[in-house]
Amino acid sequence: MPILDDGKTVEEVYWDLLRAMSPAEKIRRNVAMSRSWHETFRKKIQDAHPEKSEHELRLLFAVRMYGGDSQTMELIEMARRRNDNAPDD
Repeated sequence: MPILDDGKTVEEVYWDLLRAMSPAEKIRRNVAMSRSWHETFRKKIQDAHPEKSEHELRLLFAVRMYGGDSQTMELIEMARRRNDNAPDD
């Protein structure tokens, strides 16, 4: 692990900075990181499936994000059917 000029490792500096943050700042940073990750993940899905509608992309995101267990798949299928039965605008 790299040693910085003050003799601390990068990991030590990271933990020092994290400990110095208020709880609110920790939450803000965590939310920002989560949003960034979600946006990147959604963009990768969209790039891989340019033919899909926004609704279909959201369903793909949900499957990949929350897994393919039977309860999740049932909820996703319900959302898909509801969207398929929605009147066109």
